[in-house]
Amino acid sequence: MRPNGNASWNTLRDYRLSYEVGGPSTMTDPATGLQELVAGAFDLTQIQEVGDDGGTTLPPRIFGYTQVNQYYEDSTQRPTPATDCGWSWNQGTGSGCLLWNSSNDSNNRYLAIP
Repeated sequence: MRPNGNASWNTLRDYRLSYEVGGPSTMTDPATGLQELVAGAFDLTQIQEVGDDGGTTLPPRIFGYTQVNQYYEDSTQRPTPATDCGWSWNQGTGSGCLLWNSSNDSNNRYLAIP
């Protein structure tokens, strides 16, 4: 923006932002066995610069994402119920399976490098 001499501002350019939005979901908390609400995805997918005439635009900058699952085990805790061991390889150290968790569809997306 730039001043026009009257102490007000004129727009030089605008930006149009586009997003991919996913709704919330529920998951079972492995520590308590209770259902919990998980936020949905809100990913920026495109930015486009628009001139002050509202019609002149630069080519859009497009963003892509990739999914990468993350896994977690806690060797000092046990899941609730104790039979909720998740993966077949989660056997613990002879005293039952370990507390575990993994990423889900709303938190396993990372910006992809083209």
